[in-house]
Amino acid sequence: MATGTGASVLRAGADIASAIPPGSRRLMAILARRAGMLGCDGAIVMQERPALAFGLLSVLLGAVLAAWQAAKSFPRRQTLRQRFRHGRRQVKAALDLPALALKLLANPILRGYLRRTVMREVSRRLGR
Repeated sequence: MATGTGASVLRAGADIASAIPPGSRRLMAILARRAGMLGCDGAIVMQERPALAFGLLSVLLGAVLAAWQAAKSFPRRQTLRQRFRHGRRQVKAALDLPALALKLLANPILRGYLRRTVMREVSRRLGR
């Protein structure tokens, strides 16, 4: 339970704000405004396009459940050697990805699709 007065709370907030460099204060203000707008935008999307909002909500719920299930099935008591082996396999798999991406980009159909998609998005963003 809070026992301080409103003035003491504001004074504590001012002390914290003075510790933040001026450029960071501006960035924090921008981020706070964006976060507020995101909340408002979410409410607007829920009202105007509920099917889209529920679709996104179901995807988010699925991702959370998949992460929970994956964490549950992951053995917690691994030896250090097993952890290193797993990490080495992960790194090897990650190093294979650039070669696969270059192979995919060699496909002219995929390259044309990506070019159209990027150009459409750029023109949409610049057109606003």
